[in-house]
Parts: sequence; structure tokens; C-alpha cells
Amino acid sequence: MKKFILSILMIAASCGLMAQEENTIKIPSGYQGCLEHGTCFRPWDGGRTVTAFSTTHGFFFNSHAYVGIGIGMEGGKDYFTMPMYTALKYVFVVGKAASPVVQLRVGSYLGEESGAYGDAALGVRFASKRDFAVNVMLTASYLSRIEEETITRVNGNDITRETITRNPSQVGLRIGIEW
Repeated sequence: MKKFILSILMIAASCGLMAQEENTIKIPSGYQGCLEHGTCFRPWDGGRTVTAFSTTHGFFFNSHAYVGIGIGMEGGKDYFTMPMYTALKYVFVVGKAASPVVQLRVGSYLGEESGAYGDAALGVRFASKRDFAVNVMLTASYLSRIEEETITRVNGNDITRETITRNPSQVGLRIGIEW
């Protein structure tokens, strides 16, 4: 985890060095693709950790507002799911090397189970002189609860049914590149 955070800081610093002159920063417009990687923690589901990858493609309708669609993969030791979503992103300050950014994703997920998916992220966008940026965001994701039914047979005749409810919602850190 320390190496992951150190690599994030190194990428952020290199983007800051690439964009020393504030007035030469590329203002986002038109098509934008994004590839993201994240590590999430599920405190409500036994403290599991999850690794996530996602890609989002869409358009900046002005220099602040972005709308896109995306798909991702999340997995852990005994878990795999694919979120499909619509993404809304807002860049607060344009023309600067670093800017606060907020992102909201809404959709559904498929896997062993399926259900509703939502993700809110708050972070910093490090822009460059070219049409390239790095995003570092703290995230909170909602995945609808999963109910699992277990059946236990006792002496071949008696059947005991137990329903276990899992909450796969998570919090984490995500880093992404835009082109």
C-alpha cells in the first residue's frame, strides 16, 4: 500500500512539473477517455479489500462538465463483479495545473449477483500542456445488498435454511489517466 501511495505522489508531482506555466494548460473539450485503477476497502463486508479497473468514454460539453459511459471490473479473493455506469464529472478550475474534481457514477453491476451501483468520488485533477491529465480521487461506492441462502442438512431429513445478507459497499482510493 505504501508503494501504491508513493507512486501516486510521484505521478502527481511529475504532472505538476509538466504544467509549470499555468496559462499553457490544455483546457478540456470534446472527446475524453479515462482509464482508472483503484484499491477499495469493504468495512461492512468483513473488511475485504478489492482491486478495481474501469474505463470511461465521453465528452466535455464545456470546459467544466463531462458526461460519459463506462464499464469496470472489481475483484477480490472470492468476489468478482462488473459495474456498468453513466459518469458525470465536474472540473472546478480550468487552466490551472491542479484542480478539484468531483465525479458521480450511476448504473448497475453484474457478477454472481446483480443490482444497483453508485459511486461518488472527490479528488484532484493534475492537467498537462497536452490533452492529458491524472486524477487522484477518494471514492465511496454503493452496491446493493446481496442475500445468500445456505442450506444445512442434519441426519438427511431435517433441513435448516439460513439467509446471510452481505453489504458489498466500499471506500477507497482511485487513480486515473485522461487522454
